[in-house]
Amino acid sequence: MLLLLLIPSALGACPEPLYQGDLQAAMDLAEDIRSSGEPAAFEAAMRDVESMLDCVVEPVGPELALDLHRLQGWKRQAAGQSTDAVPYLAAGEWQPAEDDDGPLAKAVHDWAPSSGASLPPPVRGRMLLDGQSVDLRPSPAEPYLFQRLVGDRVTTTAYVHPGERPPRYPRLRRRLVVAGSVGVGLTAGLLVAADQERRQLTRDRAVPYTQDELDAVQARNHGLLIGATATGALTGVSFGVLGLSYLW
Repeated sequence: MLLLLLIPSALGACPEPLYQGDLQAAMDLAEDIRSSGEPAAFEAAMRDVESMLDCVVEPVGPELALDLHRLQGWKRQAAGQSTDAVPYLAAGEWQPAEDDDGPLAKAVHDWAPSSGASLPPPVRGRMLLDGQSVDLRPSPAEPYLFQRLVGDRVTTTAYVHPGERPPRYPRLRRRLVVAGSVGVGLTAGLLVAADQERRQLTRDRAVPYTQDELDAVQARNHGLLIGATATGALTGVSFGVLGLSYLW
């Protein structure tokens, strides 16, 4: 076990891409150290596991994600933070022994976090949460493993702890979509109103328009056209920014 304490923690530099098998091997090592009762070595092994996540370029399966949650829970339990360990062990679906009626087992059994919220879809690719293609993240009180894939390539891997926000990723800006859609509607409405004003000038009337009436109709027509141009420009900006978000 002394030899394990001397293993350098050099994985954080991310010198090369890492795969699910690499992560599994590091986690197996951490579990073996935990079982041997070496808290300091276990903490060091967990630092190595955590430092590897940014370098993982392969989708992580659901079972491995569950193992990772449990290890995070045991890390906190070993540090005397049993309360903090509860959401991790619950997320890892830890099953205590049948005769285990201790406070930690009871707390995990009674754990009932609130429901989660939908994550906006990325403009390209898809998301994996705990190894599964879903867009409903766990509640803010729960941890989860976040991955974003473009094609078969993982572009982001991050462990999100309770209370943390998910990593930034290019997502559909729903407000821009709404603003652009409203702008399209307003522009169309103003153009229709301007056309109606123009048509009014060409209608046959028993009494010809006076010059003041003509000026008033023309002024309304110009105002509507200016308004349509302005809303059209704002709509173009909204959709332009939305388009740029695809490149971010």
